[in-house]
Amino acid sequence: HVPSQLERLELERNIASDTASLDAYDNAILHVRQSLQRLHAERKVIEDSLYSKRAMLGPIRRLPSEILTMIISLAIFDAFFCQADSTCIIQHPVLRVCHRWRDLGIAAAPLW
Repeated sequence: HVPSQLERLELERNIASDTASLDAYDNAILHVRQSLQRLHAERKVIEDSLYSKRAMLGPIRRLPSEILTMIISLAIFDAFFCQADSTCIIQHPVLRVCHRWRDLGIAAAPLW
């Protein structure tokens, strides 16, 4: 069946209307995706903050510096079977845990 002139005009209007509807849906989907990305970013900020706050309450933080220094020293000495070399000590992974552990390890007299 070949559409008549009137049917063709009606089909073209329907095609234009459907195209406009699809464009509107695409635009709405884009806005929803942008909102979702923003929400994910905001959630990540809160998640990171929560992680940091929970870490602050960790039992390891309640250890006195003297005991933690002994633990750090033992961990470093255990890694060396012979005389510890100060250039190797400074690169030991235990000194990369956090600033406090690094400061305690560097200040530990038995290591140097």
